[in-house]
Amino acid sequence: KSSLSFDKLEVLQGRTVYVFPDLSKNGSTFREWEAKAKEYELKMNRTRFIFSDLLERLAPEQDKSKGNDFADYLIKQDWREFRTY
Repeated sequence: KSSLSFDKLEVLQGRTVYVFPDLSKNGSTFREWEAKAKEYELKMNRTRFIFSDLLERLAPEQDKSKGNDFADYLIKQDWREFRTY
């Protein structure tokens, strides 16, 4: 949850950044990150943060209670299925 800090993100200045916030029981992390990103956009010229609510909409309550993030879903996948030959 603490990963969305200005110090870590300023290297992305001038880019479009897609954000998949960590899950939380009541969606508070999503709202917190979204508010921070709006603040950072004002400090970082030509930077845009686009938030995905995919996890918020589709994750079961159990995953929200655990605070799962996008990586928790990716590591369950077999990377070989995504290889192109």
